[in-house]
Amino acid sequence: MTDRRILAGLVLLAIFAGCSGKQEKTAEGGDSPIDRIPVKEDVVVFRDKKVSGAWLRNWCGTQEVMLRASGPIQADEYSLIKGGMQLLTKMLLISVEAERRGLKVEDQEIESRLSKEMSQFESTEAWIKRLEVSGSSREQRREQVRIELLVDKYEKEILTPEVMKTQATPERAREFYDKFPNLFMQPSTVHAYLILRTVAKDAPETERQREKETAEKARQRVLSGEKFEDVARETSTDTSAASGGDIKVVNDQMPMPPTFKETLFKLKSGEVSAVVESPLGFGFFKAAEVQAAGQRSFEEVKPEIFDRLLKEGLKRAMARTSQDLQAQAMAKNELQWLDLKPYIGEAPPTPPDQAGEPTAPTPSGPEASNP
Repeated sequence: MTDRRILAGLVLLAIFAGCSGKQEKTAEGGDSPIDRIPVKEDVVVFRDKKVSGAWLRNWCGTQEVMLRASGPIQADEYSLIKGGMQLLTKMLLISVEAERRGLKVEDQEIESRLSKEMSQFESTEAWIKRLEVSGSSREQRREQVRIELLVDKYEKEILTPEVMKTQATPERAREFYDKFPNLFMQPSTVHAYLILRTVAKDAPETERQREKETAEKARQRVLSGEKFEDVARETSTDTSAASGGDIKVVNDQMPMPPTFKETLFKLKSGEVSAVVESPLGFGFFKAAEVQAAGQRSFEEVKPEIFDRLLKEGLKRAMARTSQDLQAQAMAKNELQWLDLKPYIGEAPPTPPDQAGEPTAPTPSGPEASNP
């Protein structure tokens, strides 16, 4: 998924979350840098096309919410603002280039996407109200959708045919397969059934012995011809008991108690294992179907490789296009960014261990420098 598609989805999330209206404060007690982005100002201007501060603020706020929801990661709000300025500039430039190349977005296409957004709200009025709360308006959102659709069309109609001719080709796919065989290794898999008698770690020995005997008796019933599924439903204490002990297809890379893994992946199709002990208790398996490890064939993985080559090729092509367009626009002094320093302040110094890493353009540009 390319970054502008991520943006298209995030805009709606921002509207739902009302990111521009969040009350979170910084450690110093003031509003966060994202809160201070001016929603009524244009932060990127290219000829007669503009990106509003509300759009940037919503994008940054939504990214921050998603970052924090994904784990214990401290979101760097200044970096988010830099990334947002960079991405929105890229989208704006490509949308203008798309129009220059003859691509158009019909009103019906815009209304169709807006209708999908509005359907998530109780009413059109509620949707408009949420836009207003986020610092935007129906007209601004409509223009944002137009830009998003133009970028989509540019990728699909201009760049995709080019990448398909030069990078996502049968020859390149075969080269990739031969060069990276480890990417297409298939682990050992077993469609397994389990009967388990769970035992607490601190259970007395008498209880442990009793549960082991129960598991042994269940195994003998299976070996005597009773259906594994029936015995599992009657005797297993595992959650899979309701489905007859079916734990589906597992592979040797999945986490599993060592004694269970060693036992299960030695079985042949149709075999029933001995009762083995694990931290979970006493259990035994039936291997319904076993698939040995090996390399997947080229024909099997060819669609995956084509998809990968296409996505990576499009990502590079989009980056190259936006860089070229930005360079041309700057040479003609047609591209301007709002100086955000008076609003968000100075970004903190870059930590020494990150000093050598590439960074996104600064959002506080000079009279108006790179974002």
